[in-house]
This record gives sequence, C-alpha cells and structure tokens, in this order.
Amino acid sequence: MATGRVTLRLTEPIGTIEKNIKRAIATELNSRVRTRRARLLGKMKRAVESWVSSSRFIRDLGNGGIGSIAAELGITAGNESIVVNSITSAIVESTVLDVTKFTTTLQGGIQIRFQPSNFINLLSLPDGFTVTEKGDQLHWMDWLINKGDQVIIFDYTFTPGLEGRSGGGVMLGGGSYRVNPFYSGTADSNVFTDIFRNREQTIADIVEQEIFG
Repeated sequence: MATGRVTLRLTEPIGTIEKNIKRAIATELNSRVRTRRARLLGKMKRAVESWVSSSRFIRDLGNGGIGSIAAELGITAGNESIVVNSITSAIVESTVLDVTKFTTTLQGGIQIRFQPSNFINLLSLPDGFTVTEKGDQLHWMDWLINKGDQVIIFDYTFTPGLEGRSGGGVMLGGGSYRVNPFYSGTADSNVFTDIFRNREQTIADIVEQEIFG
C-alpha cells in the first residue's frame, strides 16, 4: 500500500492563531447570549416559581385552617391563596439576569440574581401586614424573616380554634407569642433563603442548556 506524507505549515504565528480563535469564540458567545437572553430569563423565572410553590412554607401558608401558620399570622380565612400568589410573584419578579459582554480574551459572563438580600420586595408587600380589630398593623412578614425565636407579642398567646378573623385561632390574654420555630428565621436563614439552597447545579444546567445547547 502506498503511503503519503502530509505536511502542514503555519503561515501565522501561534499567538495570532490563538487570538483569532478566541475572537471567534467571543463573537459566537455574545451572539448566543444576545439572542437567547430573554428565553433564559423566562425559563429561570419559571424554575423559581416552581421552587417557591413547592416549598414547605408556601404550601402550608396556602392551606389555612385551625392552628395553621396562616391562622397564626392572622391572615383572613379565604385570603391564603391571595397572599401566596403575592409572595410568589414578588420572588419570581425579583429574578434579574445581567450580562457582561465577552471580550477577545474571553472575559465576561452571565450573572443571575435572585431574591434581594434586604428582602425589600417581601417586606414592602401590603399582604405582609395583618390589621388587628383595634386597627393596629402587625408586620408578620418582618417577624418571619428577621425576628427568629424572639418573643414578639407579650401577654398574649395564640390559641387554635374556629374563632378569630382567620377562622383558625385567636390571640388570648396571658403568656407570650413568637413565630413557630419551624418557620421563624433571620435575615441570613429563613423560609425564603431556604428556597434557593442547593440550587446551584440546577441553575448551571439551565444556563448551559439555553446558551450552549
């Protein structure tokens, strides 16, 4: 069998070839990010909505009933789904996608930000307040996010039952009240930060699928 020899000769320095390759990659990346950015953000928001809806707190809050967390927080019976939808929408719409254009040295990237660390989107929700029969506003969202196991109301205790505006319990004199430790949290760790815990790989998979798939 006859054999042949192929000879390759580089007509440009290796450094120039490498630079041209990186420039081509950067151009392709920027094009993909530009055309798929909106689709990526939409898919990320749908993922966040799923995470929020399936979280233990949101499911429990939506159920209501005697002794429920909704009753405990004073949410009027029948309004549980309204409050759940308000919270879910606030968290989903806080999702932001920032793009830094890739340079010819391939410096750049995509940054996705979820749920502001100051929780302003949740703390400012009108649905995060309960109005008492005396007209006082109780900021239960702040209790939930920031107060941890602190005693919040002195001389009153939540008692489950059919009474009260929530139809699931009422505050009676004596003792003290704090949010159920199962749900209470602080700014660093609460029912909302828990929603995003250990989601890094899922987020990376969504980005890879939408941008590089």
